[in-house]
Amino acid sequence: MNDRIQERALETWAEMHIDDTDERCHALIGLVGEAAEALDLYKKGVYLGKKVAAEEYLEELGDVLYYLAICASLFDINLEELSQMNYHKLKERHGDSFKTWEDQRR
Repeated sequence: MNDRIQERALETWAEMHIDDTDERCHALIGLVGEAAEALDLYKKGVYLGKKVAAEEYLEELGDVLYYLAICASLFDINLEELSQMNYHKLKERHGDSFKTWEDQRR
């Protein structure tokens, strides 16, 4: 079952995706491409001295979220469940240091 983010992403995916030829590959390439665009913004800020507005990151990370939602749906993964699984994996992997980091974020 998809979550709300996935449902909204799938609405536009269905409109733009013309055929079923390797949808997973299309979505994964999109995810990596958009993540690279976010990284490129950071590169421009750090190495080229460009002032990068938060809105630019917002746009690129929104695209990353879109493709992540599509990828998860195509692999029958719910984003909420994915988030919970990842949280527990990291907590198990990093133990007390994860708790310290988590507490600092609150």
